[in-house]
Amino acid sequence: MVNATAAANPYLPRVATVLEVIPETPNIKTFRVRLDDPDAMAAFSFKPGQVGQLSVFGVGEATFVINSPPTRMDYLQFSVMRAGEVTTGLHGLSAGDKIGVRAPLGNWFPHESMKGRNILFVGGGIGMAPLRTLLLFMLDNRSEYGDITLLYGARTPSDMAFQSELPEWLESPEMSTTLTVDNASNGWQHKVGLIPTVLKEMRPSPDNAVAVTCGPPIMIKFTIQALKELGFEDDRIITTLERRMKCGVGICGRCNIGTSYVCLDGPVYYNSQLKALPDGLQGLPVNRTFVLACGFWTDWPASQTQPPRRSSTKLLVLPNPGKDATKKGVVTQALQEYSQRRKQIQILDLFRSVGYDTDYDYKEQRGKPGKSL
Repeated sequence: MVNATAAANPYLPRVATVLEVIPETPNIKTFRVRLDDPDAMAAFSFKPGQVGQLSVFGVGEATFVINSPPTRMDYLQFSVMRAGEVTTGLHGLSAGDKIGVRAPLGNWFPHESMKGRNILFVGGGIGMAPLRTLLLFMLDNRSEYGDITLLYGARTPSDMAFQSELPEWLESPEMSTTLTVDNASNGWQHKVGLIPTVLKEMRPSPDNAVAVTCGPPIMIKFTIQALKELGFEDDRIITTLERRMKCGVGICGRCNIGTSYVCLDGPVYYNSQLKALPDGLQGLPVNRTFVLACGFWTDWPASQTQPPRRSSTKLLVLPNPGKDATKKGVVTQALQEYSQRRKQIQILDLFRSVGYDTDYDYKEQRGKPGKSL
């Protein structure tokens, strides 16, 4: 009954079975799943770059790109980095277990407008997952695209995902592949260096080319800077912000960057679109601190209809308390106090409207501080 009504209800997941679990790195696993309803699986279609919400029943759901290509539909593949409650729940699953799938969601890579162009993929760590779906789709439609170049990097060789596929990509005559790591280990035979640095050393031509990049926020930021230095225009640089997606359908409002809702307008963006948003990629976190809007209302004139920009916002900023129990207690007490005054959610909405990443879990009020920015 769940599967029969899922298509009509965007909030209701379809039940699926885990076919295979592939350990990629110490904290990344790949899951191959199939919808239990054979008709739903046969009718399922998506575009490269679209995402799905995976549910661990009794735990929650989270967003992950479908990183198998739409040209290969024996199963749907998702790669999950363990980082929180839901991802830990997913990492505990085995072949034969049931999960929920809400998909496809979001927009996709503009593969039609990329036909005939040279394609440069720049991926870092788990950021290779959304690139993989487009890469394999293009390899399956090889005659429609120009040269395909991949630069993929990670902190160490053991942090590289899809290691079983790397030899094939390195040896394939259909593409050029460069691998790099920040810190090499014995036996590493490829590049050593940060991705933006290696990218500039490679000096890919921007002529008739499109660059697609994904990875940690700081990597994306400096990769885009490197691409700009190499002559790539903003409308030839594409990235994906799936990590900012929440409900997947734009209802909860927690995915917004300024006026753009990532669940509706993304996750795929041209850099020209990002630059038009508040702070663009500058709004993505680098230095993590806990932020409380204590006394926010008293410093905000009632006549002002728009939230102030960051530079004019008066905030109480508390450093990340780490394992310091005393500091944790202070942060927790303040979060509880301000949420009990029923102001916290309004304050967070204001932060989101000007580009803050304010993913706050109210369950964390009981015993530990809210998530950092």
